[in-house]
Amino acid sequence: MTRIITVTSGKGGVGKTNLTANLAVQLASEGYRVCIFDADLGLANINILFGLYPEKTIQDVLTSDTPLQDIAIKNQHGIDIIPGSSGVESIANAAPQQIDHLIASFTEFPAYDFLFFDTSAGVSRAVVSFCLAASETILLITPEPTSLTDAYALLKILSANGLKHPIRIIVNHCKDAAVARQTYARFRDVVKKYLPVELHPLGFIIEDPKVSFAVKRQQPFVKLFPATLASKCIKAIAHNLLQQQTDAFAAVPVSSFWKQFVGLFSSRLALVGDQEVKGKAPEEHPPAPQPPEERKTAAPPAEVPIPAETVSEPQKETAIPPPALPLQGVADQTIQSLLQTLASGIAAIAEECKLLRKAIENSNHPASSPPHVSKGSDISHDTGVTPIILDFESYVQQHAEKQS
Repeated sequence: MTRIITVTSGKGGVGKTNLTANLAVQLASEGYRVCIFDADLGLANINILFGLYPEKTIQDVLTSDTPLQDIAIKNQHGIDIIPGSSGVESIANAAPQQIDHLIASFTEFPAYDFLFFDTSAGVSRAVVSFCLAASETILLITPEPTSLTDAYALLKILSANGLKHPIRIIVNHCKDAAVARQTYARFRDVVKKYLPVELHPLGFIIEDPKVSFAVKRQQPFVKLFPATLASKCIKAIAHNLLQQQTDAFAAVPVSSFWKQFVGLFSSRLALVGDQEVKGKAPEEHPPAPQPPEERKTAAPPAEVPIPAETVSEPQKETAIPPPALPLQGVADQTIQSLLQTLASGIAAIAEECKLLRKAIENSNHPASSPPHVSKGSDISHDTGVTPIILDFESYVQQHAEKQS
């Protein structure tokens, strides 16, 4: 039976596609039959990662009866790749006979031990449907607060739509194992407190400069640098994935998966973060994650899973007292005071500029050429013209003496 695994993340840029590609290549190197379905709408990241540029996608299978075998990219480092891309939306909107044709095509396709679905990042109808239809879901997070809050928001939406299977967690971009454990522990504790979702740790990946080098070479780093730290982490994750097959992750037939996906995609899914989660009272939920532009200036809510080293003690314990005056009144007074100060400063600068310009004009004699001045001589004695003061403090002092 094929193990159908959806790989997703709360936000982009956390290394989801790179993880999927290298994990698939590692499993293939151990003798397993592996296929990746590129389900990232509009962004064929798997293809780019391997340096591939397919001419056809899953949409051609639906619209022109193209055999699935014709669009599949075979034996790339031991794995097969099915370009999905924008054709995923065509699956959801396809006619029943087209869906039957697609299911029949997968039935005729060689049987795989693992079928990975590399989804888009974030929350969308397609991402939620893939996660719910699959028997296993891998959620990739990083120690960054934005990654954790977005991953929590995704889990909350999956819970609101009836998620039944556990979620496997991988922590990427870790400085060391201690940071990975701490990040997972904080995330697990918050999810356990507020969501009816079961989490299983699957592993972590240490930051490694050779990963970026392999991406530029469009090669999987487990093949290019098998002895590097990141490759060893991928091998450990593959080992854990093989060991953790339990009844909670029951495999489903590929035909059942596609039927369930189409049904979910066409149904009324709850795709907002404030939906009530089954089994929990609304008042127990932590505040919804803030949008990225607000996180820069506002402290995240205490319940959001943020590693301990990223939050200072005053943010954890000190409560902000209520303002003594209405916020609007304080803002108006502050703005008025600033405007008055600014106006006074502009008036003073304007007056100084007038005096400086007048001094410069008096020093010019267009009717005759200026007399020759020998080096070190005093220009005020030779010409009788008031010298231009270049030292600002001396100029202000001279101006004050004239005014007095």
